[in-house]
Amino acid sequence: MKKVFSIDSSTIGAGKCKVKWQKREGQYIAINGKNNSVLIYNKSGEMVDKIVLEGKCTGLDWSPDGELLAITDQVTGVITLWDANNKKIYIQLDTTWNDLSFCQWSKKGKRLAVGTKKGNLFIYDRKASKKVPILGKHTKSIICGCWQDDNIIACGAEDNSFSISDLKGTTLYERTLKGKPSLMKFASMVDQNNPENKNQVLSMVLNHRYFYIHNMDNPEDPLELVFQEEYGNIVAYEWFNENHIFFGFSNGNFIVMSTDPNYIGQELYHQKSHNDYLSNLIVNYSINKVATCGDDMIKIYELSDLKETCETITVDDDTGKLYSLEWSEDGQFLAVTTKHGNAYVYLYKLPFLGSTYGTTLAYLTSLQEVTLIDQSKTTMAANDQIPPSIKIKVDIEPSILVVGERHLAVGVNNQVLFYPLIKKNNRNDNEEPNNEENDYIQYEYLAPIKRLLLNRTLAAGLLTNGKLQIHNIDNSKSKSNKVQKLFPNNTDTFLIMCAALTPNFCIFGTNTGVIYHYDIENWNLVNTIKHKTGIKELYPQFKGGIKFIFIDDLNDGYICNPVNNTIIQIPGISTQTIGILWDVECKNSCTFVSYDNENLTTYIFTESHIKGSQCTIMGTTKLSYGLRPILLNAGVVSSQTHNGKICMTQLSTHLDIKEESIGKEKNISKILQLLYSLGRFDELWKVFDFNKDIESWRNLAEKALINLDIRTAKRIYRLVGDADKVIFLNKIEGVEDKNSLCGQISMLLGEYDNAQEFFLRNSDGIAALNLRRGLRQWDQALSLASTFAQNEVSIIAKEYALELEFNGDYYQALSMYNKALTFVNYINMTDEEKSKHITLCNAGLIRTTLQNGEISKGMKMLRSIQNKELLQECAGILENLKQYNEAGLLYERSEKYEKAAIIFLKAKKYSNVASILPHITSPKIFLQYAKIKEAEGEYTEAIEAYEKAQDYENVVRLILEHSSNIDKAVEIVRKTRSRESARLISKFFQKINDYKSVIEFCLIADMKEDAFEIAQQHNEMEHLAKLLKEDASQDMLLNIASYFENQNQYLYAGKYYIQCGDYTKALKMFMQPNADSDSYDMAIECIGLAKNDTLIHMFIDYLMGETDGIRKDTKYFFKLWMSIGKYSEAARTAIIIAREEQNLGNYRATHDILLEIYLMLTKINSKIPNEIEKMLMIIHSYILIKLLLKLGEHMMAARMLIRVSNNISKFPAHAAHILTSTVVECHRVGLRKQSFEYATILIRPEYKQKLDTKYRRKIEAVIRRPDKSEIEEPRSPCPFCGTPVLETTLDCVECKNHIPYCIVTGQHMVLDNWTNCPNCKFPALYTQFKALLQRTQTCPMCSHHIEPDAIELCNNPLELLKEKNENEGTFKDTDMGFSFAETSSSNSNSYTSILPVNRNNINITI
Repeated sequence: MKKVFSIDSSTIGAGKCKVKWQKREGQYIAINGKNNSVLIYNKSGEMVDKIVLEGKCTGLDWSPDGELLAITDQVTGVITLWDANNKKIYIQLDTTWNDLSFCQWSKKGKRLAVGTKKGNLFIYDRKASKKVPILGKHTKSIICGCWQDDNIIACGAEDNSFSISDLKGTTLYERTLKGKPSLMKFASMVDQNNPENKNQVLSMVLNHRYFYIHNMDNPEDPLELVFQEEYGNIVAYEWFNENHIFFGFSNGNFIVMSTDPNYIGQELYHQKSHNDYLSNLIVNYSINKVATCGDDMIKIYELSDLKETCETITVDDDTGKLYSLEWSEDGQFLAVTTKHGNAYVYLYKLPFLGSTYGTTLAYLTSLQEVTLIDQSKTTMAANDQIPPSIKIKVDIEPSILVVGERHLAVGVNNQVLFYPLIKKNNRNDNEEPNNEENDYIQYEYLAPIKRLLLNRTLAAGLLTNGKLQIHNIDNSKSKSNKVQKLFPNNTDTFLIMCAALTPNFCIFGTNTGVIYHYDIENWNLVNTIKHKTGIKELYPQFKGGIKFIFIDDLNDGYICNPVNNTIIQIPGISTQTIGILWDVECKNSCTFVSYDNENLTTYIFTESHIKGSQCTIMGTTKLSYGLRPILLNAGVVSSQTHNGKICMTQLSTHLDIKEESIGKEKNISKILQLLYSLGRFDELWKVFDFNKDIESWRNLAEKALINLDIRTAKRIYRLVGDADKVIFLNKIEGVEDKNSLCGQISMLLGEYDNAQEFFLRNSDGIAALNLRRGLRQWDQALSLASTFAQNEVSIIAKEYALELEFNGDYYQALSMYNKALTFVNYINMTDEEKSKHITLCNAGLIRTTLQNGEISKGMKMLRSIQNKELLQECAGILENLKQYNEAGLLYERSEKYEKAAIIFLKAKKYSNVASILPHITSPKIFLQYAKIKEAEGEYTEAIEAYEKAQDYENVVRLILEHSSNIDKAVEIVRKTRSRESARLISKFFQKINDYKSVIEFCLIADMKEDAFEIAQQHNEMEHLAKLLKEDASQDMLLNIASYFENQNQYLYAGKYYIQCGDYTKALKMFMQPNADSDSYDMAIECIGLAKNDTLIHMFIDYLMGETDGIRKDTKYFFKLWMSIGKYSEAARTAIIIAREEQNLGNYRATHDILLEIYLMLTKINSKIPNEIEKMLMIIHSYILIKLLLKLGEHMMAARMLIRVSNNISKFPAHAAHILTSTVVECHRVGLRKQSFEYATILIRPEYKQKLDTKYRRKIEAVIRRPDKSEIEEPRSPCPFCGTPVLETTLDCVECKNHIPYCIVTGQHMVLDNWTNCPNCKFPALYTQFKALLQRTQTCPMCSHHIEPDAIELCNNPLELLKEKNENEGTFKDTDMGFSFAETSSSNSNSYTSILPVNRNNINITI
């Protein structure tokens, strides 16, 4: 807030003074002080006039129109009326009374009321210049008063009374009060529950303490309010909103009180505004603010929010207490006085003078200062103040301000100053404006200016007389280019109410509702638009835009496109609308806002729309109070504030969208459509990354289609995966005709009536026909076909008839089939197609004929028909009509024999059924037929029919009753397991004493107890047990087991005890004296199932011979350990067994035992002892020798013989034979050194006696003539470290790793030729294994059948090697509790020393 000027006590006198602002215009302020003079100043602080009074001023009041100032004093009795227009005294009225005490204008300014100290009243009629003196209105001085409208005056006097009088002075009401009245005001009180109920009241303050309300409608029931003493005296009060009152109290408090009848006297709000005192309170409704003064400061509050002080003014240069406040009506100026006689005038609110050109914005920042800024160069932040760019001091206090491309224009009345902007734009933004005089061009118009318009070179003044004066801004223009235009012409009778000036056109609207477009180059009338009412406002688009908006006298808004004179009404525009702003930077959309005092409403105008041009409301933005919008740029509204600043507000429709909110939003349809409508496509496509709500995106695609935006719709449909719609849009994208395009889009959107309308509007009846035909709207399709395509009538009639027939409208269908045949000659088809069409129509004709009940006619039509499908359809129709005989015959003709048989059975045509039985497969039909034949006594045919019907119970029943073919009945029962049939059969066999069969069929019949009794009676329990298998109950199994136990059949008894779960008893059965190997195996199985330590100990004792003194075979220990999961014990037992077998020369058995335990330990991921692996390798090498010799691989066989001979102690039974074979094979393949070495071993005494005589001489020759030459064995890389290693060596000397061997050759494995047996998983060299399988299809390790294609090269054998190496490294012989030392054959059977059984450590593992 800025102080404009001040007046000290030396000018007006020391002491309390009065100030009064001119009403309406607010150009002048009248001040009266103790020096008995009234000073009149203008807004700039210049004294306009001084009126000296002879006595104290008792009254000072401006007329409501602001033209006259009434002044009274207490000495002369003269009323002085000062004329604001002429700035001098208008008239001085002599009342003839010398003691005037009060004066006040009526609300409309027609009359002036003046009171005297003697209680007289004087009324002056301004219009009639009539004086009405009224004597004796009160007995004492009239000190206050107020008008109700212009005909009722209320007065308050020092006699503690008030009166209400009319213009003639007649007292309408008077009342004595309890104190002296003051601050008298008329007001209305409204009941919130009944807003139409308004009570006119007169309010006043009594003795500065009490608040008195007089009800004009109920004068005898006044209301008197008393406030708390701590508040102090009432110094001021103000009514507002018809149901609230502001009160200001001397102690600094102000309160808000409700006047609602239901809550009268209730404090709604209370605040201690000033600490020491409050001297005045005033409300200004034009700016919606309330001000209080006290404590040397002024506080200003928003009426809408009293809790916070919006502004504070401190009067620092005056020590006198503040006395009074006076606000100009428009809130522009605020005056405050002090008790010392000083007055201060503050500029609180500048007039809303602002203008824009593009993004350039000019606005008033002081009374004679204009600031220009470029909004496009500022950063948006809500309600941020924008720094000024250029400031221009103007030479007048303007009431008009306009900025153009090159000029700034300011004006008042009919005077306008044009300031050039070219030089100003070159000034640095931070440069302060200086006080040098600005160049300007002055122009005087023919009448006061209502509105001023500018473009690059022209100015147009819309005058208050309804004329439009247009001229060049620059007077230096040559005469040829000089423009001087005045509209309308003298012959025209209309008045111009609004106008607009664009770079190319001059547009103006008239009171008759006509809008004229003039080309400013040649000043030709290029367009005229006629409207139903007068035009109030025009708002053209900026620069290149050709559209404009106009507001008519009814406050309705319209968008007009003068190219085609299209006028679209703006929906929902408020009647309180103040103006329209086009968005000057809308790139992809046509956006504008309308605004009133509270809201900004955003609109989008769309020209390309399926329904024509459309205007849509996009949203509403709250406008802060006191802002006046003047520019819209890219969704940001720049508004003037009352203090001469610019505030920026972003429209709610243009707010930045946050990614987090998009991701959480379930339905984003509204957001998407808003972004699309505003043309914010970059943001729109980013939304899809965060929210893929398909339904919302599809809705947006439909909106794009409605706007004929094929490109955007295609992109959206691609995003959501609607390929069919993308294909369709690709097809119609090139359609140039708008009606055809709209028709296709309407069809895609499901608006078929609109689509047809567009097609017909384009004279494209075929497209409309295809549409209705595709929708199966046959009546409309037939109507269109009759008009546009008669060649389609027959086809459409046929399709329509098919649908009618399907829906059951047979009569109408028959009519359509006939119509199709009638128009068949119009069809454009090939003969084959036409013949097919006629056939279909005739078929439909026959069907509908039958459906309509014309059976005989339909059957005649069917005589020549051979089409099986049609015959079946007609048969079905006749069946539904219960014409069974005809239906059956048609089914038979169509070779639907089963259906025909069903129909004949219904019709009791059994002979017809018999004739078609060979073609029947349905059991249901045979069942019906069998029952009929049984009833007729033809049992053989009945049995055959029952059997074909799969009713085996009846077959068995009839065989037993009427046939001797028992074997067939038995076969049927065994096959079907029918209980009822089995019961019948069992009875039959019981009669002939075939108890095994009786037991069998009793079980089938679920007669298990009967079967048990018969088996027990006739000693057939074993047969019963065999039949029962898994179906026996627990009790039945116990009974069977007990039976076998009693019969001393312990093996069977044990088996059934196992099934019962009685493992202890079962084990006892298996451990009977003289038990065989089957019993031992079953005992081990029993222990494996029971998993019971006691049973294990019991069986071990039995195997050790502690129960019967007979030690059992070692293999049963092995089986026991395997059964209970003690694989370590199983492993060492297996080694003992394998050694025994190996010592005995049973090498294949040894191999199988070792392989079995190896695979078992591998399967359970257990450790594999090195001894087992080593024994398996040696024995496998021995077995390979025969295979290699058979394959002709003598060198590899010799190498394997060498490996076996190196471990010859493990083959005692065939040591001589093996050494002999080694010598012979090594000699054969050239390994002479090895042959010699093993020959020398062979002639040792222990082997020489066993040497075969036929090889003796040859071996002796090898020894006598030693040849120690040798063939070097090939080397291949170690799979661990890559070091070359002899092919048959299985240990790498470099990395010390044990290398896996090939199960085909015995050589060590290499990485690049690695495979595994699919069954036993042992490694093999791929090429060698493949070659072997192609010849034998057998794995040499596990003897499993393997196809050659079942093996493949291993991709990563290193992983297998690492795993195997880890397992080998973690398993030691000590893990098994003993050392595998060499054991001679002599003590091989003494296994008890190495089979200690620690009974306390036996734990069962599953």
